[in-house]
Amino acid sequence: MFGYLDASADTQWVRIMPVREELFLEPRPLDFIVTMEHAESGESIVMQDSLFSYFQGYAWNFRSEMDIRPGQTYRITASHPDGRSSHTTVQLPEDFPTPILHTIPGGSSGGVEIYTRGIERIADVRTIYTFELPGAEGLHTRAFHHLKDTTRQASGEFVIRMDPREDTRALQAIGGPLFDGSMIADRRVFIASAGPGFHPFPFLDENVTALPGGISNIENGTGYVAGIVSKTIPYESCFDENFQFIACDLLPPPW
Repeated sequence: MFGYLDASADTQWVRIMPVREELFLEPRPLDFIVTMEHAESGESIVMQDSLFSYFQGYAWNFRSEMDIRPGQTYRITASHPDGRSSHTTVQLPEDFPTPILHTIPGGSSGGVEIYTRGIERIADVRTIYTFELPGAEGLHTRAFHHLKDTTRQASGEFVIRMDPREDTRALQAIGGPLFDGSMIADRRVFIASAGPGFHPFPFLDENVTALPGGISNIENGTGYVAGIVSKTIPYESCFDENFQFIACDLLPPPW
């Protein structure tokens, strides 16, 4: 059982797969009923299954449009007709104010600073680019992780200091020597706060996290389901009437 519940998303997705001793390259019936229950109210729904095909196999992903709220607790249970079942209980963090982004002048060497408030545990930081590729039709999207650029201040709040040249080099590696900044249609930053018990996976030993049960919050099973609240903000600075930095409202994509 693997995934996360995001109070900022309108649809939740959780992957449910049996523990296997071999790689299933062809779909096999799952026969599990997956439910999600809001612990505080007792409201429960059955999640809908969808079969996803991947390069090296397939997976069953279950979705729900249940209203997930910050600070609340949810229980996900996967039950089989033969009596087997696995479950996990996920507590979401409280909501937090929209972070403030400050672009530092300096041309290609300029940086980006993002200031957060009200986050106790930070789960993820990503820059999300929508761009064109030379000689290709349509728009493409790619995200780059920046949790490593996050530090906690003495006040307890987090500050993210990023060097945009890292993203530029990564995009040029994708787009080739003809790629330039004019091909970027949109840039945004995704920031997620995590609920209690969250493990900072990017900083853990991969040999530990890859082992069944190495890092798991699933009862009678293995895997991990987290609870988060996320914000996606424009990659730009905004000011108030006194020329003080403020949080930008989320702008619609330009297409």
